[in-house]
Amino acid sequence: MVAADVRRPGNDTPHPDHNACSTDQKATRGSQKATRSCQKAARGDQIAARSDQKAARSDGKAAHSDQKAARSDGKAAHSDGKAARNDQKAARGSQKAARDDQKAAPGDQKAPRSGQKAARSDQKAARNA
Repeated sequence: MVAADVRRPGNDTPHPDHNACSTDQKATRGSQKATRSCQKAARGDQIAARSDQKAARSDGKAAHSDQKAARSDGKAAHSDGKAARNDQKAARGSQKAARDDQKAAPGDQKAPRSGQKAARSDQKAARNA
């Protein structure tokens, strides 16, 4: 701002208007304060943004851990299913073996009876002779 030309009575030399200078200084201080407060606000925004980024990263990590846990659970379930199927197969095999043993047993039971029958017929033949 240009200083106003103020003349004192009895003095023809111009001197600057001090009020105008102090007004300039006040305006400058005001704009500096405004700039500082804007900088503080911007810093606060930066800190908030960084906090948001950190939170998002930790959320992503947690989601990844959940996925890994779910995958492990799926693998365990698959292994359990395979083991159950193998147990069923083994049970069917032992049942089949038991049935085969039962089928073979009647032949073994008949053998002594046929021997007894032969002995009785021998006795009959001896009596009739």
